[in-house]
Amino acid sequence: LQTIGGTQLPAGFVGIYADQLPTEPWVHIADDSAREVLVFSSIWRSTVAVLTLDLEARTLSLQTPVNNTCDNVVLGAAGDIVVGKRSTPAQPEVLMVGEAAWHDGGIAVQWYGIGASGSNSTKWQVIHGSCGDTSRLESIFIYPPVAGQETRYFWSGSAATRPLAVVPHGGPHSTYTLAYNALAAGLARLGFGVLLVNFTGSLGFGQDAVLAQIGQMDT
Repeated sequence: LQTIGGTQLPAGFVGIYADQLPTEPWVHIADDSAREVLVFSSIWRSTVAVLTLDLEARTLSLQTPVNNTCDNVVLGAAGDIVVGKRSTPAQPEVLMVGEAAWHDGGIAVQWYGIGASGSNSTKWQVIHGSCGDTSRLESIFIYPPVAGQETRYFWSGSAATRPLAVVPHGGPHSTYTLAYNALAAGLARLGFGVLLVNFTGSLGFGQDAVLAQIGQMDT
């Protein structure tokens, strides 16, 4: 098991990249309400995941998947209830509510969606780098699968003629994630493919990736 300073970490741990904590970040489960468990969101490669930190057991745990399907962000907690939001590059946020409980000696959050986004034909995928250390390179490609009335001014339907917008993020230490992106979704609806580039040095890929960019900005 991977540990840092005696704290057990989840598999594939990339570091904690959280710019702020929820206003109410503490989870208290009824049968052990004095036990302190912190819940927060952190960038994990090209997505945002929900994690819990059990201060007594010194265990950091993932509470949402990191399988490149969506972003999950915590809004706050009250007792054993956690409130958050979920989105994808093409679908705006929907509210989700989680119930925390002890399971196999640790904490587990069972999530329930509230409401649903409208239907949308826009597709996306995470593309892994093909040169050097691919663990430091990912991009999110958002695109329309077929041509239609909305794409008629920019794309007639052939993949070879679909216009492409390549958008590296600023920073340079920042990250594109699977959060809803109105600009990218709008361009995709018009017929563009949109490539959101997480280059070497993007946050969420480990400290080695961040350090690898130093002195390499123009290469």
